[in-house]
Amino acid sequence: MRTITLLSTALLLACSYSVANDAAKVWIEGDRAFYHAEISAENNKQLFDLAKTYPNKLKTLEIKSGGGDIHQGMDLGEYVFKNKLNVAVNSYCFSSCANYVFTAGNNKSLPYLKALGFHGGASIPGSEPDLSQVPQEFREQAQKQLKQYMEKANNREAAFYDDIGVQQRINSVGHLAQFEKQKQDFEFWYYSLEDLRSLGVRKVSLKPLGKRLPKDKQPKMLQIELSDITP
Repeated sequence: MRTITLLSTALLLACSYSVANDAAKVWIEGDRAFYHAEISAENNKQLFDLAKTYPNKLKTLEIKSGGGDIHQGMDLGEYVFKNKLNVAVNSYCFSSCANYVFTAGNNKSLPYLKALGFHGGASIPGSEPDLSQVPQEFREQAQKQLKQYMEKANNREAAFYDDIGVQQRINSVGHLAQFEKQKQDFEFWYYSLEDLRSLGVRKVSLKPLGKRLPKDKQPKMLQIELSDITP
């Protein structure tokens, strides 16, 4: 049990970006659901349960999130896609939020391009979290569990992107060898609207919503242009 807990912590740290003082909130108003929180099983369940008992049909998911677990991100993305929800980013949407939730939306809006930060998904070799925090006596078991987790996540991720019509490489481009020397200079990468469309993420507009992160909380970002990628 302790091994599972430590592994879960390591996975969460690898898949999310924390912004201090942002309290988690999930609620519904009118035809709009609000998900201002880390993506987790608990927060997903709260949204799904609220939607079941809510009399109005939801049209939009407004999200502000630093990400979360890969599978929970895909759970939320599948819900968005199945229910044909629009996705409106409030302030920021990083890691699993960008990889799986924003990409699954119907109409999508961003307050600005750097509000959408991609960070390696399940298909990236070497993207596994650092297990150095796991005690030595549990490390071998944790490595086995991690391998099973990543294999399952990779298979699910490929099917997920196929379903929503988005290229899986959207969350792996930043890990290409040509960006290796720059990895210390960025935590996330972002795309132009044109490149998002090329990757299958269509119907995206820029609409101000929420406040920009203060400079001291804004993660380091790299804009990647698909035309610059070496074949």
